[in-house]
Amino acid sequence: NHALINHVKQDWQLWDKTLREIILDLGTLPCHVVMTAHLTLIKDEITGKTVAHILSPGQAKYWLPMLFSEVYVLVSTPSTKGLERKMITANNSYYVAKTRIGSNKFELFEEPNMKDLLKKSNYPYERIHCVK
Repeated sequence: NHALINHVKQDWQLWDKTLREIILDLGTLPCHVVMTAHLTLIKDEITGKTVAHILSPGQAKYWLPMLFSEVYVLVSTPSTKGLERKMITANNSYYVAKTRIGSNKFELFEEPNMKDLLKKSNYPYERIHCVK
């Protein structure tokens, strides 16, 4: 909602609190929720290491992934066939990713097909309807 965003955009603490409430409310819905976001690179000044985080103002970039049981990162790499896309399913010290349903079942890089991942994890995927 644009009115809500305009109201909180200058107050990062209010932004964090409001975003957390929205995400927690989405978790109470009787369905699966998929959230997408862009990433930003953040350099740790102490270690000198660069890590990709969710592009968000305030502290949300750090705590937001913790609210989800599944966090995947889609990466694209150019190849002779065009762009090849893969989903990262676990932390690799650059991308923050995790999976509960795919624990010990998913490779670090998987094809970006949610229904196939659900099938591979033995999750009851037959009732999942993908909307494009």
